[in-house]
Amino acid sequence: MWSICRRSMAIVRLPAVEIEGPHKEDTFLLDSLESQGKIKVTVVRPTGVPGTNLGQGVVNPEAIRGILGAEYDSYMATMGDLAAGTGDQELGSSDSMSYAALDPAWLVREILHAIDQPWGVVISDITVRAANDRYVI
Repeated sequence: MWSICRRSMAIVRLPAVEIEGPHKEDTFLLDSLESQGKIKVTVVRPTGVPGTNLGQGVVNPEAIRGILGAEYDSYMATMGDLAAGTGDQELGSSDSMSYAALDPAWLVREILHAIDQPWGVVISDITVRAANDRYVI
C-alpha cells in the first residue's frame, strides 16, 4: 500500500501489503527516484494494530502463530478479553507497559512524524508497536 503526501514529496510504504499486477513495477520507479534524491520513502512496520484494516488481506489467520510463537494462546485470550471489555484496563492503556493493542491513532502520529521531517532528514524505516503486543520479531 502506498500513501503519497504531495506537500513534502514523501511516500509511506507498508511492506505487509503485497504489490501485484500493474503496480508492481512502481517499486522500481520509487527505488530509482529515491536513490536520485527526488523523493523520500519511509517503510512503516506496524505490529498488532487490530483497529485497522491491515489484517483484512491475511489469507490464513493461523499464520499469526509464527509471529507470536509460544505466546499465541495467551495473546488470543487477551485480545478476546479486550474485545469483550472484560480485560485488565492496563492492557488498553497507552500509559502502561502492559498496553497490548495499539490504537491506530498512534500509527498515524508516527507516520506523520516521519513525513513532516525537513527535506534533508529521512526516517527510512520505523516499527510502531504496543509495549505488550507479544510479537517475536
